[in-house]
Amino acid sequence: MIESIILPLLGGIIVLTLGADKLVGAASRLALAFGVPALIVGLTLVAMGTSAPELAITLITSVRGNSDLALGNVVGSNIINLLLVLGLSALIKPLLAKRQLLLWDVPIMIGFTGLAWLFAYTDSIITPAEGMILLSLLAPYLILLFWLARKEKKMSIAELGVLEEGATLPKLTAIEVFKDLSWILLGIGALTFGAHYFTEGAIALAALYQVPEWIIGLTIVAFGTSLPELATSIVAGLKGASD
Repeated sequence: MIESIILPLLGGIIVLTLGADKLVGAASRLALAFGVPALIVGLTLVAMGTSAPELAITLITSVRGNSDLALGNVVGSNIINLLLVLGLSALIKPLLAKRQLLLWDVPIMIGFTGLAWLFAYTDSIITPAEGMILLSLLAPYLILLFWLARKEKKMSIAELGVLEEGATLPKLTAIEVFKDLSWILLGIGALTFGAHYFTEGAIALAALYQVPEWIIGLTIVAFGTSLPELATSIVAGLKGASD
């Protein structure tokens, strides 16, 4: 019985992670090839790529009506990112916190978290209108981030992690463009497929042990969807790339 639950969980998160990796890599190569600045690619496609599993799981669970699992995943992932990912990264090598991070990003993160908490606390529900407010705040934040990053330095394509050190802007042939477009579609499909089976396993696990879905979301689901952040942070820490 437990094997039929563990296999979808493990298989789902593997497919989710691989799908996110292929999607981000292909989309980034195409964007660079068509002249999109590396900085913009880094702040959007690459930066959001590690959150693709959380997004896929949350969308699937929301559509299915498993709101406890969806909210538990979002909150739990943030907790794991701060405690496990940040803590483990600091153990590997001390992390230097830049002034921009302390003055802008951390307060903004706290403010957005407080706003989401306020929406949920007032009536125990996050409405579509409140979801639209949260979504609309993403664009101004990305614009601010882009402005601050441009002031500091230009990002090289090697820093994106999708091309090797010393690489130049790719000049893709029609076949290579088709190949990358295929990888994007396959990546989206993998995210959907992996999220579906991972969710099935999480729901079955909650039912088997009679544990509330929000607890499963806060723990197993949140840890599973945070694996890309964990892997990225550990590798960056080992390379001394604290930023």
